[in-house]
Amino acid sequence: MMLGSGVVTLGVGAGLGLQAKGRYDTATNENGQIRNTDSAHAVSEGNVATGMIIAGSVIAAGGLVLWITAPSTPSTTPQVGTNGTSVFVRGNF
Repeated sequence: MMLGSGVVTLGVGAGLGLQAKGRYDTATNENGQIRNTDSAHAVSEGNVATGMIIAGSVIAAGGLVLWITAPSTPSTTPQVGTNGTSVFVRGNF
């Protein structure tokens, strides 16, 4: 779960980074106040993207460590039976 969340966060950060790059490229072809505004928005989006990529990397790394170091659970086969007065189902679900 944690590993997947990290990967999703990395993807969102990468998408935001590409959007920021596109906005910056658009701003370089503009003039005046519009250029300043679009450049500032591109920088802000780029900063958010960088933060999300860093956070996603940390979350994914933590999830990977937990997954690798987690103890394996013994596999038990499901059991169905009766004890004379009731029916039971046992196992890991």
